[in-house]
Amino acid sequence: MADFEDLRIVKTRQKLFAALAELLTEKRFDQISVSEIAQAAHISRATFYHHFPDTTALVAAYQQEVMMRIVQVVRHNDYNPANFLSQLMPFLDSEGALLGSLLSDNGTLAIQNQFKQGMRQIFRTKMLAHLNTTGIDMTNATVVNYLITFWTSAIFGVVQAWLTTGKRESPAELAAILKQIVPDNLTT
Repeated sequence: MADFEDLRIVKTRQKLFAALAELLTEKRFDQISVSEIAQAAHISRATFYHHFPDTTALVAAYQQEVMMRIVQVVRHNDYNPANFLSQLMPFLDSEGALLGSLLSDNGTLAIQNQFKQGMRQIFRTKMLAHLNTTGIDMTNATVVNYLITFWTSAIFGVVQAWLTTGKRESPAELAAILKQIVPDNLTT
C-alpha cells in the first residue's frame, strides 16, 4: 500500500510541476495562483495544499529535486568544469519546460537566486578543487567566494541563455561550444 501511495504522490507532484511550466509560458510566476495551478493539473486546491503550502514551496520542492538529480547525474564526473557541463547539458535538456520557464523572464529573481545558490554549493563542494588556481590566493576567503561567484554565474548565465532561447543548440553542440570557451589551462 505504501508504494501505491508513494506513486500517487510522485504523479501528483509531476502534474503540479507540469501545470506550473504550462502557466509560466503565459504569465509571470508572481501572477499565478494556487487555483490556476490546481486547475491546470486537474486536481483540487485541497490536494495542492496537501502537498505544498503555497506556490513558492512548490518551486522550492522542484528546485531541490532538480539539484539532487544534477548531483546524481554528475556524481561520477571528474568535476572538471568543461566535463561537468558536458554531462549537465543533456540532463537540463530533458528537464526543459519547467526549468526553462523558471529561469526565463516569467520566473522570479528569487527563484533564479535559489538555483544559483544550489549551483554554488555544487561548485564549492565538488568542482573548486579541480580548478587550476595558480596565482589565486586560495587562503583568502573573499577571493575564493568571488572565484566561486564568477564560475557559477558564468555557468548559470550560459544555461539560462540556452534554456530561454529555446535550446537552439543540441546538448552536445552546446557542450562542444563550452569546451572551447573553458580553456584547458583553467582546469587541472
